Amino acid sequence: MEKILEIKNLTKKFGKKTVVNNLSFDIYPGEICGFLGPNGSGKTTTIKMVVGLLEPNNGTVSICDKNIKTNIEDALKNVGAIVENPDLYKEFSGRKNIMLAANICKASPERQQEVIDIVGLSNRI
Repeated sequence: MEKILEIKNLTKKFGKKTVVNNLSFDIYPGEICGFLGPNGSGKTTTIKMVVGLLEPNNGTVSICDKNIKTNIEDALKNVGAIVENPDLYKEFSGRKNIMLAANICKASPERQQEVIDIVGLSNRI
């Protein structure tokens, strides 16, 4: 059975502090997973790494057999996530960030450009 989510040896450090340490687990179709723990235990950090908003120091994340580091657009096609503080994909341009979000919502390229024009970002991204 295909894994919906595969996390292997995921680690994230901020300076000398390890926030997520060697986390590994799989989720299969139909399973429900919850992140429970006290503030500062790495829940949001883990979710941000899963959706590509933070780069792990070590480990890999795959969604439906697509590695988020090498194939983020395909990996995120079936993902919806809201995190505490929305971030942008820093390696992408403003236009690419907008296009990624719009593609996930299945907005046509014409509609994407129309919205960019409406909000006055045409000459800024």
